[in-house]
Amino acid sequence: MAIAAAKPGHRLDLPYEQLYAREIAVIACRNYDRGDFATAIGLVAEGSVDPRPLCAGVYELSHFEEALTALTEEPAEHLKILLTRAELLGSDALRMGRGRKPPTDL
Repeated sequence: MAIAAAKPGHRLDLPYEQLYAREIAVIACRNYDRGDFATAIGLVAEGSVDPRPLCAGVYELSHFEEALTALTEEPAEHLKILLTRAELLGSDALRMGRGRKPPTDL
């Protein structure tokens, strides 16, 4: 399992017992840079890429096991999943980062 996009200074609590029991390896990753986003936006804008299949399932951290089951047992439905704190579900803070404005200079 790869975990990415954690904000600096944020804490991520994971259910160790569930990870251990299922022998799941957790890897922190960061693999994008600003230019990658500009390229992706261009590909979507010109119609070369349909982003709809990339939509992630979003789950509260306390629903980790449900999210993992969805990811592993329904891969056609869940290309990726996002685990977040309950208070961020459905919020602009989740979409853009708490207190940040959407980037305009890509």
